[in-house]
Amino acid sequence: PRPKGVRQAGPASAPSRPIVAGAARPPSRSDGSAVDGREAILRVRWDVRADVLSGLHRVPRHPVAGGAVYALVICFGTYALGRFSGANFNPAASIALGLSRLMGGPGLRPGAMAAYVCVQLVAGVLAARAFTTVIGFTFYYGPLNGELELPSALLVEFLFTCMYVFLVLNVGVARNSSPSVGYGLVMGFATLSGVYSTGGISGGCLNPALAIGLDLGGNDFQIFFSPQYAAAEILGALVALLLFRVLRPEDFGGPRGGIVAQCTSEFVGSFFFVLSIGMAILQMSPMAPIVIMSAIATMSIALFRVSGARLNSAITIAFTASGYAQLSLLRTLTFICAQCVGGAIAGLTFSVIFGGGYWPLVPTSAYLEAFAAEFCVVSILCYVILSRSMAKTSTGLAIAMGVGLPIGAMTLGSLSGGMMNPAATLGAFVAEAYANGFSYRGFEDMAVLVTAEVLGSFSAARLYSYTNPPELPPTAQAQIKLRRD
Repeated sequence: PRPKGVRQAGPASAPSRPIVAGAARPPSRSDGSAVDGREAILRVRWDVRADVLSGLHRVPRHPVAGGAVYALVICFGTYALGRFSGANFNPAASIALGLSRLMGGPGLRPGAMAAYVCVQLVAGVLAARAFTTVIGFTFYYGPLNGELELPSALLVEFLFTCMYVFLVLNVGVARNSSPSVGYGLVMGFATLSGVYSTGGISGGCLNPALAIGLDLGGNDFQIFFSPQYAAAEILGALVALLLFRVLRPEDFGGPRGGIVAQCTSEFVGSFFFVLSIGMAILQMSPMAPIVIMSAIATMSIALFRVSGARLNSAITIAFTASGYAQLSLLRTLTFICAQCVGGAIAGLTFSVIFGGGYWPLVPTSAYLEAFAAEFCVVSILCYVILSRSMAKTSTGLAIAMGVGLPIGAMTLGSLSGGMMNPAATLGAFVAEAYANGFSYRGFEDMAVLVTAEVLGSFSAARLYSYTNPPELPPTAQAQIKLRRD
């Protein structure tokens, strides 16, 4: 559905452009006087557009491919160099790993952290200098909608760098993490989610070495927005380290985390998942299904060993109702509350970033059709995830949720919004309420969708219990076999 409350994208604010590009020569005013760096970055987009039309420069005009290349470099670089150096490639991640070691957890020694950060920054500058020399063209990271949008750009850099470093810590170095064979893929998908979620706001940098390198390695050697970007990204890494400490106290010499760690896990996973959905939809990104798949798959792998990584209140209800997860009613309600709070805060966050942006929960206002569609798809999704081949491993859960949710979103998007998650539905409702001054418009839409999702989860649990009866103890199985013989 087309978002509401979002400014129409023009040449200077097109969400599909992943970076703010700059020409090799600084622009000038009509009177011939030079402009400073900050004014140049706001004007240079028009110069670049003219250069592209005249064929003077080969500018990357395919941001979808650009984000994919970024992710592939991270993925293959991680597999190639992970055994030797850990393949951080990011000063924010290196700083978080170094501080984690100082706090008594896994990570880098302080000397190694300092060396890694220096090497990464120097490599970023040299790489920028190299391609600038070869193609005679440079670009800079900055807010795509003008300097007045700098707070929003810094906020998304902070949030999605936090998400990226959080995944590095929980998948790459946590002692009780999922198998490391998928670490490179997790980092690649995390990059995809971050770049496509932030590309229309900040350019999707998420790396201090990239921001600083492009500033210092350009033709004019000017400092644009790299100090602000680097500060936001490092702050996000520090918050990620704090969350890692709360979720996995056993990695820091303490006892294994209990209900607090598990609820925090569900809250954090739901927050980043719903935030990624909202950012992709409000930018009208053609890569929204990839963002949904990447966000839910990476969070499922990262948090599976902490809380089970349901990240969906409908799935949590289905697990409890089927008896498969052996969750108590109190634990189930606690998880649902954590997921819904995370989704609500995420909805408020992306609406604030877009100045009151939201999308209608039921675009066609056809409540009966939306209810039926949401009920059916949620039932199928929960049943697939409940199957034994999907629920026992983090990889199976990530595949089931990562494939099922995007397919459902694309199928139901124009009918019911394709939320398939009460926490995501609540987040979209909060975004609409914020955009309308908390007048609580759209309450009927939320009630219809949440009811359908809850009933769909119960029907999936009932169907699963019928088709997958509980296994008998080994002694009982042996007795039945003797009787048959």
